[in-house]
Amino acid sequence: LDSTSRWDISDQSFVLGRLFFVQLNGTSSYFKTSRTFDNATQLTVEAWVNLNSIQATAGAEPAIVASSAGIASPEEGAWMLYLDQGQYPAFRAREISGRGPNGYIGTVVSPYALTTTSDATPIVDAHGENWVHIAATVEDGMVKLYVNGEEVARYNNTQATAIRMLTTQHPIWIGVNPNGGIDAQDYLHA
Repeated sequence: LDSTSRWDISDQSFVLGRLFFVQLNGTSSYFKTSRTFDNATQLTVEAWVNLNSIQATAGAEPAIVASSAGIASPEEGAWMLYLDQGQYPAFRAREISGRGPNGYIGTVVSPYALTTTSDATPIVDAHGENWVHIAATVEDGMVKLYVNGEEVARYNNTQATAIRMLTTQHPIWIGVNPNGGIDAQDYLHA
């Protein structure tokens, strides 16, 4: 699948929330669900990542998993678990009325960069030691980020009462940041 296509990477359907493994090449492969999903105002998003290379372009934010309309809307989706600068686990969630920094409930970024083993395809034995579990939660005005089960960042939005996450009906994207168009630095190489 290349960046001009906006469909699932294969004709086989996959179930969100189920365990599956995929190796993404960092240049053109990603998943996008063919149907949309409603998101709750409180949620947990998580994924296992084995990073093969770092998208070192300034401002790179390759998504691990995101809720977004993609090019169908100029608005960013409700949430995105991604790699800030292509290597720091991060998460952001939009606030329903835009109350918060840049319209987000909060943005949290790990101070610890992910490491890479190699960009060998297919994955070899050396990759077995490089798996990292990344999770983020949104509960009311609190956004938290976890790496390997340990909380590494949190943001508590106290800018207004009744802070809650934007609700949307968007496809789920895996392996690419679909917000604002898809460029080379938006792909995840894992």
